[in-house]
Amino acid sequence: LDHHYPRSRLPPETNRAHSVAHRNSLVAFIQVARHHFSPSAPGEIWEHCKGPLKETNQNAAFLGLGTLFLFLPTSHGLYEELVPQWLEIWAKVDRCPEWELMFITLLCRARKHTGPSSPDWVSILGRVVVPKVHSMLQVQVGSGSPPPNRPAPPTLSKLFLSRVSVEHSRFAKAAKLLAW
Repeated sequence: LDHHYPRSRLPPETNRAHSVAHRNSLVAFIQVARHHFSPSAPGEIWEHCKGPLKETNQNAAFLGLGTLFLFLPTSHGLYEELVPQWLEIWAKVDRCPEWELMFITLLCRARKHTGPSSPDWVSILGRVVVPKVHSMLQVQVGSGSPPPNRPAPPTLSKLFLSRVSVEHSRFAKAAKLLAW
């Protein structure tokens, strides 16, 4: 569209609406297409994302997580290898709703596609997930207040979580993960 109609000719609201519609269409396309990726795709996607994910003090970590969240096929045989690494990375960032939602979603996918004992879900839930859920549920008591949330980069939140209510979804996914 920009090739035929330079931005200066389109009204700003048309540009914005077109951009949102394009982004939503692209995300929907990726979600459908990832089921048809080659068997080597999960390993390649993980190799691409794991470097940035380990740099949790940089915005590249959010880009890596969002890429993994969006592109990683849901059914593959790497979950036993990936879950321990995901838990280690997830623990490095506290009180970031978008970060928590994407990791909880990845863990829900893993739990759905693995057996009950591999990885050891009882241990994982008790050691990592339950404490994270407790921190998500902190409420103000008396005149004190819980620590503030760490914001995710707004551009990346719009790209990866544009059609999602982060607060509602992360509690729903956490409940799903704990009750499975």
